[in-house]
Amino acid sequence: MKGPARRGSGGQSRGVSSLSELKHPLPPNFFVCPQTTPQEESEWIQTGLRALTALVRDTQVTGGPMQWTLNTDTNGLQIYWGSDIGNSDVTLFMSVAEIEASLDEAAKLHIADTPEAYHAYIARYNKDIIDCAVLKTLAPPTNEHPHNYIGLKWLTLEMPVTIRNRDFTFVE
Repeated sequence: MKGPARRGSGGQSRGVSSLSELKHPLPPNFFVCPQTTPQEESEWIQTGLRALTALVRDTQVTGGPMQWTLNTDTNGLQIYWGSDIGNSDVTLFMSVAEIEASLDEAAKLHIADTPEAYHAYIARYNKDIIDCAVLKTLAPPTNEHPHNYIGLKWLTLEMPVTIRNRDFTFVE
């Protein structure tokens, strides 16, 4: 599958070997996504749906494929650590909190389907992410399904001083 191309002013390549050499935040429309076929978009949508299914399955505190152990419970926030029963080399973390809200109100806390909303979400919840972008919306929210969204996104994670920042492209 094709990924996004990087561009500078006038659509010219910046000629950089790494996004870590650039100053963040990157300008709007820095990434230019190539044309995609309906088949490619369908594959990305299926990837997003599989990831959502795995997330719901794997975050079951009991009865799921992960073995979760409560680590801390402070002020209504529970932090669990866990391991994949089939892969004991991987340690996972999960936080759980209850909020008094309707499903609509809870969903609105996590809207990040536009560049502006994504930047606001990252600023609110992810202090270690120094830049982000919505690359392409594949399945936007609809009137029938206002909480559904599948898109291609990018972010840069700030790393400790001795390690270069890392960037990721993913299907959400």
